[in-house]
Amino acid sequence: MRLVVNANILVAALLKSATTRQILLMSGLEFCAPEHLFVEVKGLVEDQRFRRRLGLTEEDLKELLTYILQPVTFFPEKMYLSFIRRAMPLVAHEEDGPTSRAHWHWGLPSGQTMLP
Repeated sequence: MRLVVNANILVAALLKSATTRQILLMSGLEFCAPEHLFVEVKGLVEDQRFRRRLGLTEEDLKELLTYILQPVTFFPEKMYLSFIRRAMPLVAHEEDGPTSRAHWHWGLPSGQTMLP
């Protein structure tokens, strides 16, 4: 099964070794995300407040991030950009548009993510 994940899922997996991280890392499911999400989540490594909240050094956070992102396939925007007209009316926040366009590209109903 292929599921589209958003930043909330990836951040939750970084913040706590709990259900979200377990599903992401051990479920055997196929996860996809728009490429901008990689850049967004990777930027957290440089955020001192985020690192302090986790109690990790920059190096440790980079290692954890590599581990968390390993099961996720990132796709370039050009692959799903053509679905913007169908996706945008379905999102509550404009910044969620890329993830919704990815849903359409892979034939998934909008809102079908890893977790509710």
